[in-house]
Amino acid sequence: MTVRLPNMSALNPVVGDVRNDYKKDIKNTSVLIVMPEQKCLKKNNGRKLIDEKILHPAHKECYYK
Repeated sequence: MTVRLPNMSALNPVVGDVRNDYKKDIKNTSVLIVMPEQKCLKKNNGRKLIDEKILHPAHKECYYK
């Protein structure tokens, strides 16, 4: 049995990287990983909390700048 694959050049390529905006947001920051039920500290090593995100059910990321 022969299966004919579609012409890959006919598919629309993904332009850019969907993670670029995320990378720009965390550039030059410190990240502290905690359990999702924990609260991020307002200050950590002299840096202020700028954002927190739960990217996975098992951990939360706290961003400091």
